[in-house]
This record gives sequence, structure tokens and C-alpha cells, in this order.
Amino acid sequence: MIEIGGTASGTTVSGGSEIVSAGGTATAAMIGPGGVEIVTDGGLDVGATIAGGTQDITGLAIGAQIASSGSAMLSAGGAMVSASLRRPAVRLCSRAVWRSRPWSIRPRR
Repeated sequence: MIEIGGTASGTTVSGGSEIVSAGGTATAAMIGPGGVEIVTDGGLDVGATIAGGTQDITGLAIGAQIASSGSAMLSAGGAMVSASLRRPAVRLCSRAVWRSRPWSIRPRR
């Protein structure tokens, strides 16, 4: 579990889970078969590779690369920005935000 002020970089998750909670940051995580990365409200994930596993997002995920065997679920309040998909592998729930370009996250005026 990555909590307030905590950072994890380059972790590999297969057959288990990694939880990125509010104030925590995960970078370059590899989510393999049977692995789950949970990014909770206020958590941040940057540059995850999802190949055989799942990313469950209610926080913010930036630059995820989702292979054909991976998937992501975006729940209410969650946001995914600049993801790269090999196939439609993202499930959007109500009030989730999907942005395919990094400049889409600029504040509205």
C-alpha cells in the first residue's frame, strides 16, 4: 500500500495487488497476469504497463499502456489521461473521465 507522501517506482504486481491511496504515487508499475493495481481517490499512477492484469481507478492514472491482455476500470471520480490501448479494454462507470490527449486536462476557463 502506497499512502500519503509515499512513492513506489518500477514495482511488478502478478497474482496480487498494489493499492495507491490518497497522496501516494506509483510510477512505471508493471501489472501482470492476475495482478490488480487499485488507484484510490487522491492517488496517482504514472506510466503503468498493464499486461494480463487490471487497473481499477477512482484516482488519476496518466500514460498507462494497456496490452491486449490487460484491462482498466474507471469508476466514479476517476480519470485516465493519455492511455495507450491495444484494444478497447477500458470500462467507464458513471462520472468517470477519459482523456486521450495530455492537453485535455487543462482547467476550463
